[in-house]
Amino acid sequence: MKIDELEKDLMKFLLAGYDPVLETLREQYAVSVITARTYTGVGSFTDFAIPEGTTPVKPANIKIEDVFLQLQGVKFGFLVILFVRNGYMSSLEIVHVSTDLLPEEPVVECISYMTNKGDFNVRDIEALRHAWSRR
Repeated sequence: MKIDELEKDLMKFLLAGYDPVLETLREQYAVSVITARTYTGVGSFTDFAIPEGTTPVKPANIKIEDVFLQLQGVKFGFLVILFVRNGYMSSLEIVHVSTDLLPEEPVVECISYMTNKGDFNVRDIEALRHAWSRR
């Protein structure tokens, strides 16, 4: 799997759910353009540009950080964070919780939600909204 395919899979997880903010971010993602991709060794940053005229989200400055990535052959896992600035998706960060390198061709073991509900395949929308309200 190439890194851009991995990003697409992660974005599906990050933007999943029935919520007006997530719905608007899905619309933004559909028209987004990747402007930069930076590898840090232990992760990566992908920067997005959103065309003018696209609907912004409120709250305008949030992070979506409830997705966890586990790759085959990599000890521990990766945090996945989508940054929203001034109402628009700005960047996706994949960062390892230790010091293992992000493989050039990652093989996904699992993508899951970090939740207290016990089922890591189900997103806790209320917890996500609560996190946004604290910003």
